[in-house]
Amino acid sequence: VDGSHYAKEVFNDFRESWSILKKNGILILDDYFWARYQKLDENPAFAINSYLKKITNEYKIIRLSKYQLFLRKI
Repeated sequence: VDGSHYAKEVFNDFRESWSILKKNGILILDDYFWARYQKLDENPAFAINSYLKKITNEYKIIRLSKYQLFLRKI
């Protein structure tokens, strides 16, 4: 997922992508460490972490790079 960098839109993109991802599918979220906004809750990582809390036990982190978070749906 590489789109908007605004938290609200990142959250929605993640949610929609996750809903159509099949079991064992891999989702890559780009710009995880984007920190260009003064308010923490406007950055992509805030949105991504917020949605991860909603899908606890549904994913496994398979890689975290400088910019991207790789998840496998379990």
